Parts: sequence; C-alpha cells; structure tokens
Amino acid sequence: MKLFTKYKKAQSKGVCAIIVAAGSGSRMGCTDTSKVMLELLGRPVISYTLRAFEAAESVDSIVVVARNEDMVLITDIAREFGISKLKSVVAGGATRSESVENGLAALPSTTGYVAIADGARPLITPEIINDTVAQAIKVGGAAAAIPIRDTLKRVSDGKITQTVDRTSLYAVQTPQVFDVIKYRAARSIASAKEYTDDTMYFEDAGFVVAVTEGSASNIKITYKEDIALAESILEKRGY
Repeated sequence: MKLFTKYKKAQSKGVCAIIVAAGSGSRMGCTDTSKVMLELLGRPVISYTLRAFEAAESVDSIVVVARNEDMVLITDIAREFGISKLKSVVAGGATRSESVENGLAALPSTTGYVAIADGARPLITPEIINDTVAQAIKVGGAAAAIPIRDTLKRVSDGKITQTVDRTSLYAVQTPQVFDVIKYRAARSIASAKEYTDDTMYFEDAGFVVAVTEGSASNIKITYKEDIALAESILEKRGY
C-alpha cells in the first residue's frame, strides 16, 4: 500500500474505473437477464465488482457501461451498497469496444488514468486494483494476469499438431489500466479495428503494458458452473 501511495502522490490527475457491464448472458442460457444481474449469495454480481472498486483507494470515480434495461437497476444497486464513487451509468454499444468508447466519453475531466474492468468479475480485490493502477502510473499501462498452468496444444482438424511452450504465456484479466491520453491515442491509431482486449490497442501503438499479479480466483462469470465456484470463493472470504 505504501508503494501505491508513493505513485499516487507523483501524479495529480484522478483514476476513473470504467466497468463494462453491457454483455448478455447468452452463454449461460440467460435470455432476459444480464450476467451482472445474476445473484451470488443473494446479491447481484455487479454489486461485488462495484464494492471492490469502491474500496480500492487508487480509484477516484466509477463509470458503469450497461444495457439500457439495466441502467436504473445499477443506479439503485449502487445506492443500496453505498457506492459513493459512481459518477454515471451510460448505455453500452453493439460491441465491447463501442461500450468502452461510450465509457470514455463519460470520464470526469480530471481523469488521468482509466481502469477498464469486466463487470462480470465479482471476485476482483482492491489489492489487485491498487497494484495494477500503481504499475500503470509507473510505465503508462498495466494489466492483471496469471501464468498459464495447463499444457497448451495447437490443434487442426481435431488433431494435435504442436505443443506450445507455455513458459512466457499469461492469461490476461481485468482491470487493465492506462494513461488516458495514450489510451485514446492508441484507439485512434487502431481506427476501425475491434479488439476484445484493451491491452491490444496499447501494444499496437507501441506503448508499454506491464503485467501485475492477478489471481486464479479472479474469474469472469461466463458459464453456469461459474456461479457455484464464485459462491464457494465468496463464502471462504466470509461473505
């Protein structure tokens, strides 16, 4: 925490989190309910994500990008769970990239760094958020990630063609934090490209993206079985 405070004092502009929560729950078989509105131990997924960013001292403000039908609900959830940092809830776009763009348009004018996060990662911790922000302030961009544990195979026509060396491979998570001026420039350079991961904009523009220590527990709610796993982890944390 002292390390973060050192970097925080070295920069004068604020950190705003864009929480992307506009995705559907189609892969979970949900037709009318967004993933972030599903319940974990009786509370909506998004409430846990918001609480983590509320508790992270590195974050000054929060913008949530949501489906139109969820915008009022998210405002109500933020009020219920004491999310004082929430500045606005804006409508998502047709793609994740468009949703992030809508979030960028809603950033407070004092924003110097933007922390982009998945709303469906309810197990993110304030410590991971703070560490990633601190590293981004040092080098311009940073993302939480974990080393690949499984053996990786390249497959063609249902047959293994190669074993991939996993020594330097990482699975990237969120948050992903960037100097907002560089990030806007990187998106401009990418033009019409649609990336699913925000670090790719930074990489293509030639900017540095450092890796900070994520967690195997920092899962993204994607499939039905993720609900039971997330609840188990939350119970172990004392929720």
